[in-house]
Amino acid sequence: GYYNGFGGKIEQGERTEQAACRELFEEAGIQAVAYEQVGRLHFSFDDKPLPWEVHVFSCKAFKGEPRETDEMKPEWFNV
Repeated sequence: GYYNGFGGKIEQGERTEQAACRELFEEAGIQAVAYEQVGRLHFSFDDKPLPWEVHVFSCKAFKGEPRETDEMKPEWFNV
């Protein structure tokens, strides 16, 4: 199978960091406390006219307990 990271689209008037924190809360129920952007990826798909730009964040500390939502069933790995 595949694993999908937390994330989604940036809403109107939202900064990238705000979107990352919002999506993490919506999809896992946790609030990012210590995080940083660690990368930016570009994906192209045959059926999409424009490439996607994906911002990658690392979250070293958070508040709350991760929970399953309609969008995500979190699994954690040691890295």
